[in-house]
Amino acid sequence: MTKVLQNRVKELRKQANFTQQELSDQLGVKRETVSNWETGKNHISLANIAKLSQLFQVPIEELLKREDESDSFL
Repeated sequence: MTKVLQNRVKELRKQANFTQQELSDQLGVKRETVSNWETGKNHISLANIAKLSQLFQVPIEELLKREDESDSFL
């Protein structure tokens, strides 16, 4: 998993005022799973990336975008 995705998940979680436990409850995963995503110990499945996209109301592309990319996806 990229460092960008790790940081983005943590950033969006905090913006939503979710604890790791609250986010894990929303996604149906263990709290340790969310912690491991944020520290880069585990990869996030595509299914969970889609759930995060819906929960945080951001396009999947925004979650996967590299830091050096511009805001334009075209």
